[in-house]
Amino acid sequence: MKRILFLLLLTTLGSSLAQRSFETTPETINLAPASQNPLANRAVDVLTAEDLMNRAVLGGTIYLGEGVYELNAPLVLTNSVKIVGAGMDKTIITSSLAGNVVQFASDGQFELKGVSIIHSGNNYGNALQIDGGSVIIRQSRFSGGVWNPEMNVGGVGLLILGTTTGKINYNIFENNSLHGASIGVESKMDIDENSFVNNMSSGLVYWGNASGRASNNVIKNNSEHGILVADQANPRLDTNTITANGGHGIALWGDSSGRIIKNAIEANGQDGIFLAAGNHPKIDFNVIKSNTQNGISYWGSSTGSAISNQIENNGINGISIGGTANPFISKNDIRFNTAAGVALWEEATGDLIENSIEANGTDGIVIEGTVKTRIENNFVSKNFQNGISIWNSAYARVVGNHIIANNVNGISAAEYSKLNVLKNEIRANERWGVISAATAKVNLQENIVVDNIDGNVYLEE
Repeated sequence: MKRILFLLLLTTLGSSLAQRSFETTPETINLAPASQNPLANRAVDVLTAEDLMNRAVLGGTIYLGEGVYELNAPLVLTNSVKIVGAGMDKTIITSSLAGNVVQFASDGQFELKGVSIIHSGNNYGNALQIDGGSVIIRQSRFSGGVWNPEMNVGGVGLLILGTTTGKINYNIFENNSLHGASIGVESKMDIDENSFVNNMSSGLVYWGNASGRASNNVIKNNSEHGILVADQANPRLDTNTITANGGHGIALWGDSSGRIIKNAIEANGQDGIFLAAGNHPKIDFNVIKSNTQNGISYWGSSTGSAISNQIENNGINGISIGGTANPFISKNDIRFNTAAGVALWEEATGDLIENSIEANGTDGIVIEGTVKTRIENNFVSKNFQNGISIWNSAYARVVGNHIIANNVNGISAAEYSKLNVLKNEIRANERWGVISAATAKVNLQENIVVDNIDGNVYLEE
């Protein structure tokens, strides 16, 4: 059954003319039923891309009423334009053709509000692609992107390229076969109060030299990572809820950096935060808990800092530092993790300063390989094995710590390890305060080692 939708076009003349108001004249758009309606029980407007482009060519505002607008070709917009729908659940622009459903390619301004853009069918494509300009996208939905792995194209709800700037607020990015949104090249976007859910790869991706701020977003149930930051991207990620993603909560690759602050990163399928290669972010004031693997994992040559985070109940270590990573770890609460509070191994370095490391399932701090580290002014208590355990030919400078009431030893030094142990309080551990193998080199100076159950110091000869 046919019905009529009204499309109102409001054009704005150039700045050389005085501002004035124009009456909007409704135009009749012919409607026809669609044999393949992506949303059942809705009238479908079979609208040519040319129709919309003709209406957008002068700029201004296009109002789309309730209904499904099925395009017969990709819609490419090259002029400044504002498109306003009746709401993301009421106004739907869709196409099953290969390519982008909608593309904005201009240095001008683009605004979208209250519209769903859905790529339907099996052909590759993105829902919306932006190539430059200044954009505002609000209260809209982007879904159905189809990825072609052989061509490595498509699959994204929103793809932003070039030097695009702008704001993305109160949108939903869902059910895309690759990413919910991908921000690349030199783009700088503020991304606030959105939902990125049920995408087959990552919820939100930054790459190239992209930057901007992502805050107060919900990023959950994506098959791979919640947020992926690659190349030299440099975003600020703050106050997001990143939960129940299949891979890492936040994954950083390449030489990316940025700041990760005040996020809730919980119950992800791998690490809460994973850093590879040469990443160097600042990780501050986050709650990182109940992730399947590590709370934070540093690999490759990653650096940066982790300060004042709550890291608890993760499935392996609270913090794992491997490769040649060299982070600064300070003032964190690291507790109730299944294995160690902090594990350093391979050729890692780094400083552990003023952390509280309590009640972890194995050692508070475990050091292996050829690690060189500085451990100062930490509170290391009630861990289920040793407070500090050092193995192989690793070296640690252990100064000014409180190592108290651990379930085995305060400090355990295995074969060929090296320790300088200065001005620590080592008290009330269930076995020895300090114990070392004969081939270990342990230098003890000005420590308080008292009230340990089996004895205070045992240096094997």
